[in-house]
Amino acid sequence: MGNIQINPNLMGQGGASRLPLHFDGESDNRLVGQLIEQWGSSTITMEQFGTVGDEFIQFPGWYGFSVDGFYRNFIDAMATGTSTAMGFLASSEEEMNFVTNRRMQISGVSLEEEMSNMIRFQHAYNASARMINTLDSMMDRIINQTGRVGM
Repeated sequence: MGNIQINPNLMGQGGASRLPLHFDGESDNRLVGQLIEQWGSSTITMEQFGTVGDEFIQFPGWYGFSVDGFYRNFIDAMATGTSTAMGFLASSEEEMNFVTNRRMQISGVSLEEEMSNMIRFQHAYNASARMINTLDSMMDRIINQTGRVGM
């Protein structure tokens, strides 16, 4: 906030005319001139700016501030709102992580256990394949080679 400042070109004579504003279809720099004149004044009210229509943002209960005070109050409200939102975000993320961890505990899936089971089953499959090959060789020998001896 300390780095924000009004452009010095706008503070000089006729500087406000560089900021055209359009109210009711006409160019009107009156509002900018009044804002510059009363930047540090202690009592700026809505009535001082006249009726500007829907273009003016309403902040209920924020009357009687200087422009600088209004700006500081606005920034403070934004910072407080942001801090509150960040707190809600951190709380929500923590709750989401808790629920995710709890779901993983309930589902009972352990990657280490699944990997060890997969290796164990692969060894069992290889052993079964060797046994089938051995039985195939034995059957081949019994069927094909024992019948020739008697001929």
